[in-house]
Amino acid sequence: MSDIPTDDAPKALLIRPIADTAIDPIDPNDMPEIWQAVARAAKGGDMRAAEVARRWWRFRQRTVRLDLAPIDDAAGVTRVQMQLLALVAAGEITPREGRDVSTMVENRRKAIETLEFEEQLHALNEANREAEKQRGRPK
Repeated sequence: MSDIPTDDAPKALLIRPIADTAIDPIDPNDMPEIWQAVARAAKGGDMRAAEVARRWWRFRQRTVRLDLAPIDDAAGVTRVQMQLLALVAAGEITPREGRDVSTMVENRRKAIETLEFEEQLHALNEANREAEKQRGRPK
């Protein structure tokens, strides 16, 4: 995954911030315990801990940049869903990020389906008009 924008920008759904190059002094394995301590302190009225928790929560809502296949039809939806599963399995994105993007892909699928239904409905209506004309009963 590259943080450099490409010419096919419409494929990119979200943006991932560039990783911090500084060495993190906190072991990621300690984060659940640290988060619980901050949450306890915030719930106990410590306003500094409450602010840390608020900022932490907002930071967790980060965005990711994904170079996904085009989603122009059902096959594109399938390809992107497979890409998302692979990204989650490889640890490139979190399961939550995968789920969130998958939801957007599902919304895109519904929009494609709606457009296809609309096109089919217009074609049926036109065919009915033509059939009525041939029977001599114009609508």
